[in-house]
Amino acid sequence: MNPAATNFGKERDVELRELEHLRKVLMKDIQNHKNRQETPFVSSAVSQIYDNVIDALEKQLKEVLQRINEFFLKHQDLAEQVELLITMKGVAKTTAIVFLAYCPELGTLSRKAAGVISGTAPCTRQSGSTYMGSHISGGRKELRNALYMAAMVAIRYDPEMYMLYDRLTHKGKPHKVALTAVMRHLFICDAV
Repeated sequence: MNPAATNFGKERDVELRELEHLRKVLMKDIQNHKNRQETPFVSSAVSQIYDNVIDALEKQLKEVLQRINEFFLKHQDLAEQVELLITMKGVAKTTAIVFLAYCPELGTLSRKAAGVISGTAPCTRQSGSTYMGSHISGGRKELRNALYMAAMVAIRYDPEMYMLYDRLTHKGKPHKVALTAVMRHLFICDAV
């Protein structure tokens, strides 16, 4: 077997993706330790150890955030893309960085490709006369997670996105289907 070589993209794209992944992991670890510390059966000695671990993780997180800032100072074109992305309601700086980290092709995709990459394109499951409905699948999980939160905010603060969501729910579409449509619309506006 001779598998084809995988192209991970430009070195800077890989660096941004790794920095963003590390930021996410550290944030999750900090929250996990804080949750464990708050359990009622943790002794004061163990709680002190958790404090030390949390402090160390927060220092590492600060360093990662500093490196992300330095990365964008070094790559001004990506910094401009972040500034452009945050003009959309629902997209904050962290979300914009996630978009660029997990979709470096942003701005060069067709509408169809943007839907597939973000995992918001409906996939119809049908075999013969059996119709099993349409569901979203595939795509880049981190991108879809960031889009979910951005869509929740956009529905609340962007009249155009609220109208799209409201129109679909009034047609009888379930909440998740309408929300996925908003997610797809948000990302397609960014990607194309």
